[in-house]
Amino acid sequence: MPKKNESSGKIVKKIPASENGPGVHCTTTSGQEYFITQCLERMRFTLWHKVDGGFTQIATAKSPLDLDEKIPWDK
Repeated sequence: MPKKNESSGKIVKKIPASENGPGVHCTTTSGQEYFITQCLERMRFTLWHKVDGGFTQIATAKSPLDLDEKIPWDK
């Protein structure tokens, strides 16, 4: 069972409009794309992975720094 702040991996075509704050586009050296978005109303950040057909939600957190460790940076 996924943790409360973890997602099941459902693919959405677009990032929801509720993610209305400034965001960050992250690209690993292998070319994988991740986005950290912000919901201003709830003051939370969400990590998304760009996949074929849309985006999958990876995790949410109160700080974007907590999401950085969830990105599989190439070493």
